Amino acid sequence: MKDFFKQNKSKIAIVFFLVFLAAGIFLRTYNFHDWLRFNTDQARDAVVVSDFLEGKTALPLLGPKAGGTDFKLGPIFYYFQIISAKIFGVSPDKIAYPDLLFSMLSIPLLFFLFRMYFNVYISAACTSLLSVSMFSVQYSRFAWNPNSIPFFVFLFLYALLAMEKSKTKKKFFWAALAGVALGVGVQLHTTLLISMPIVLLIFLEYIYKTTGKTMTKEFIAIFLFALVLNVPQIFGEFKNDGQNMLAFFKGALVKSETKMNAGEKIVENFLCQIQSNNYIISAIGPSGDCGKTVISSELKRHKHFDKKLPIILETLLGILFTIGGIALWARCIKREKEKEKKDFLVLLGIYFSVMFLLLIPLAREISTRFYLTLEFIPFLLFGFWANTVLGWAKEKRRKFAIAALGLCFVLLVVSNAYKTSKMFGAFLSPANIGNDGVDNDSESFITLGEAQFVADYITSHAGHSKTVYLDGKQTYLFKYVRPLGYFTKMKDIDLKTYSKKELPPEDALIMTIGNLDSEGELSKSMREKYSIKDSASYGRFSIAVLERKR
Repeated sequence: MKDFFKQNKSKIAIVFFLVFLAAGIFLRTYNFHDWLRFNTDQARDAVVVSDFLEGKTALPLLGPKAGGTDFKLGPIFYYFQIISAKIFGVSPDKIAYPDLLFSMLSIPLLFFLFRMYFNVYISAACTSLLSVSMFSVQYSRFAWNPNSIPFFVFLFLYALLAMEKSKTKKKFFWAALAGVALGVGVQLHTTLLISMPIVLLIFLEYIYKTTGKTMTKEFIAIFLFALVLNVPQIFGEFKNDGQNMLAFFKGALVKSETKMNAGEKIVENFLCQIQSNNYIISAIGPSGDCGKTVISSELKRHKHFDKKLPIILETLLGILFTIGGIALWARCIKREKEKEKKDFLVLLGIYFSVMFLLLIPLAREISTRFYLTLEFIPFLLFGFWANTVLGWAKEKRRKFAIAALGLCFVLLVVSNAYKTSKMFGAFLSPANIGNDGVDNDSESFITLGEAQFVADYITSHAGHSKTVYLDGKQTYLFKYVRPLGYFTKMKDIDLKTYSKKELPPEDALIMTIGNLDSEGELSKSMREKYSIKDSASYGRFSIAVLERKR
């Protein structure tokens, strides 16, 4: 048996990775339809896709708006959804398939990327952690333009390294793939619109400085493929007389204007990077807002030291993991003699550095979701730690080092599994909207199954009413009215928000969502004017028809 393991170590590592890949695919696809996140953005994009396919609108030349600005990204995200809808049908879960597919493909792609530097065992371990990462699972289970960022970033980095490594005509194949990744990536997020071209230019300059090769032909190939994929956006810019690009610059100025000085922004960005690394690899830490304010507010929330201690330890371990990992990364760059491995270390270092610097002006705006652009970083740092520990361990201590690393791996897997099961379990809890199992992310979304149930209830109880007024907590209404309206409009029923300032007509049909307590009663403010005529519950939601008291 011992000889068998010695002779088949690589095969065992691959099987180990494939088991975790299967687990990752299961976590991303399990109950995908019913538990799909379907918020305002997803409803808006579903309307864009369905309107085009039904011939109501022309092919979109621009994509979704970048958060908090009027700037619209390129339309490639919509094109992916349109293709998926053409193949599988026009429904919210079907148009989310591209994000799901790219998330699954990013796992083996990261394995191949890491194999350019790490051995098969470390590569398998690092990418297995990505496979079960709750962060990665979360962002694979709904349609949103940034969700496919990791795949195209991994493809961009891998293709550039393969292009430099190749000595044959395949060099232009890899250049074309890098161009495709670049052309798609710049349409998924504004930070990639700036960072990916900069990374490309710096890496080509690095190649020239170290080898004397200009890579002019390869650069032209990359540029042309990226340009072709961005032709619709270019037409869109001409069509609106460049107003979209003006919105980009205005948005950049607004987002970078804060009361924080440069030093504070650097610290805030670094703390967010540390917290995001923690959350991505272990599911521990803030899933929404990040930075100094989150740490201080968590410490203030607890009066006793024993409650504060886990927060302090989590922060200190995060600092050690990230700063130590970056130090090991720099040490590897300095000592690495093999060119192909050094290219790997340098290119990923360039990308990380450019992204880190780019996020500094946005320090007040960024949250954990921004680090989709740097999703691979904590797994890369884990690889450096593992490589270093195994390198330092002498022959007699090697088994101990492997056992220690194995324990760390198991703890990270268990942590992610626990938090993911908690997230999934929350979907099954009646009247539990404020707890989706994700820290700092409560009340953040409605699922497709919940939205369809509530919308079906509204339409089946609307009778002859063509307008229904929906009451509930403002957080719910802000997040849920548009997704619910996506379905009610199919039955020619308009959904409006109930307002106490502008009361609806006496004969208006009024319903309430999420306002029922555990005993099925109305909240005190609504109980004074209305009584429940009929109600139903599904998942975390209750929906009721209200009757005005006489």
